[in-house]
Amino acid sequence: MIRKLTKLSAFVLLLLLPTLLQAQQNPPDFRTFVIDTLYGGNFPDEESVVVTIMGDGFTASEQDRFMSVATAFKDTLLSTAPFNTMNDKINIYAIKVISPVSSNAPGYVFPNHATTQNAISNTYFGVTRNAQMFNIPNPGKDRMETLLLHFTPLVNMPVLFVHSTLYGGLANSIGSGLPNVGIATSHQTTANPHQLMLHEIGHSFGGLGDEYDRPGYGSESYFNMTQVNDVNTVKWRAFLGLNPDGRGDIRIVRHPQAPQNVPPGNTAPWFRPRTNVDCRMGNLMDPPFCIVCQAQLARVIASVTGKTFFGGSDKMTFANVPAGQDRIVNFAFFGMYALENVNIASSVDSIGDYAFLRCTSLTTITNFAEVPQNISGNNTIFHGVNRSKITLRVPSGTEAAYLAAGWTGFRSITTIPADVKEPVSEPIAINRARVNTWHTSGGDAYVRNALYDGDLNTFWHGNWGTGSGRRGGEGLADIDLGSVQMVSRIEIVARQGRNITALRMLRHGEIGDIFPNGQTMGGNPYPTTAANVSQSLIDADFATTGWSNVNAVIGGLNSRTATILLETPISARYIRLGITSGDHAQVAEIRVFGGESGGATSIVNVEKSNNRYGIRFAENPVSDKVEISVVLPNNERAASANVVIYDMVGNAVWATTASATGLSWDLRNSAGRIVANGTYLVVAEVKDRNGRVHTYSARLGVKR
Repeated sequence: MIRKLTKLSAFVLLLLLPTLLQAQQNPPDFRTFVIDTLYGGNFPDEESVVVTIMGDGFTASEQDRFMSVATAFKDTLLSTAPFNTMNDKINIYAIKVISPVSSNAPGYVFPNHATTQNAISNTYFGVTRNAQMFNIPNPGKDRMETLLLHFTPLVNMPVLFVHSTLYGGLANSIGSGLPNVGIATSHQTTANPHQLMLHEIGHSFGGLGDEYDRPGYGSESYFNMTQVNDVNTVKWRAFLGLNPDGRGDIRIVRHPQAPQNVPPGNTAPWFRPRTNVDCRMGNLMDPPFCIVCQAQLARVIASVTGKTFFGGSDKMTFANVPAGQDRIVNFAFFGMYALENVNIASSVDSIGDYAFLRCTSLTTITNFAEVPQNISGNNTIFHGVNRSKITLRVPSGTEAAYLAAGWTGFRSITTIPADVKEPVSEPIAINRARVNTWHTSGGDAYVRNALYDGDLNTFWHGNWGTGSGRRGGEGLADIDLGSVQMVSRIEIVARQGRNITALRMLRHGEIGDIFPNGQTMGGNPYPTTAANVSQSLIDADFATTGWSNVNAVIGGLNSRTATILLETPISARYIRLGITSGDHAQVAEIRVFGGESGGATSIVNVEKSNNRYGIRFAENPVSDKVEISVVLPNNERAASANVVIYDMVGNAVWATTASATGLSWDLRNSAGRIVANGTYLVVAEVKDRNGRVHTYSARLGVKR
């Protein structure tokens, strides 16, 4: 409840008025503020969750109080699951923000956000308060943006403690592509404020929804909220019945909603994983995050720190943990019911809780670690998985070591075949790119090769505003891979100090070159004079036909590196990305990967060839060369085809675009080396006379 203004407090306010007016006109110089490192993990900011703690309403003489609050929150965060499992990938900083006046002074009244959201007063950020919600006015957000970009441009989790005994909190947008900020009171008598801040970063960092009894508008974008009341399809079905913290089973619990909280025109009920008292997103002060919310937070942590995480992608049948990954994080593959084969690189030295939760179709795990990961005594890793149906393949001579490390109960433990290679994570080379918008003051220096030059200091800076044919601040980037490739994952790295806030992907169905003639590729996609052409003309010149949406899992939004994970990898040469970083696109690098999360058996929408239509081989198996053709339904012959050939680990070994009637493969990989004996999967994508795309697969044996 907001404190009433008494005669005494009004008198105090009048005495303070000259100071407050001066504070509005002459705020402290942010460059004089001091930043302290409260906790440093083992990795640089580029590879870590960067937490920046700030305060508002703390004067110069109250900075010790601020530091005690910041230190206490640091300890709370590092001991809270799932952050406690990734402490070495977390860096925590505190900026001593000095306010001209104390918002904890007797009689201090916070401005009302409804009437002062475009003005700043009193404290450095000018925090306002409505009901039990602290907020930041627009000028205060501008100050926060400047402060963060100056001190911690790679911040993932901004945190703001408001100096007050009043209860309140909020997760708020800063804008301009920066991550959302969690705001909470610094101290009060009714509860622990650091626990309240955990709730707020559940919103700001984890993208979780409220679970208490009077929720705001629901959204299916929240992993812990849904309108699906079906145990077979609810998004957290992999967790149903689990009760690791003893606070009750994960279920589908109806969300009590007051009439004023129901979105207009949407009266269908919302559901949550537990009652409100059993999760931090419902009970703001006491319980831990439930296991469903922990999984979502782990997903975001993995996205920020570059760890493999495919959990919830229930269509994928093949996945790799590539070389360079040092661990499999908690929940990494949860609920992947179709997952059959997993390759684990030798660099992986640990596996987290519930990593393979209810991966019920698992049949093969190929683990390249010479020193096996110790999973003894951890019954959660393969919870809900029948190990007796899984073949475990390990390096020669390590079978006994794996048994001693807890790798027991499997159908068999065998040696990895000599021709099976360790998974790697190397991006596909991008041939050229173009964009439909750029900030003219930067000229082509902002665009030339910046999207794929490997340099994070060069970047594409899109135009501000909506422009013609764009949504909000979205910019479009077309990527040409040079030839048809199987694409399974795309990483988009924002310009330093910015974040990817929205993302979508399209593909082009044409096999030929869709880039208009006369444009300069590999540099500025239009002549430099195009900077003076109206945006509508630029958009008109930008190819708009032949593109179709791609279904994908989008991860890492509101962080510097966002990921597009294709549950069903696609064969494509041309990819279009719609990218938003606040009010315009700001991208340092785009990386395209193939064959690491997908591979042969993960192409679930590919139709197997049969005796009526599909891929035809002149002979099978083959010893030196194979002739390939494609027959469509009704005995129609395809004119040309995109063809990709995979080994059984899922690596793309050869690809081409050629005639579908006279295509041949000389059994050499894309590097020109003869492939090993074994079974390969041939995938061909063709068009019929009506323009419909058909994709077929067939197995081919190589035997010399």
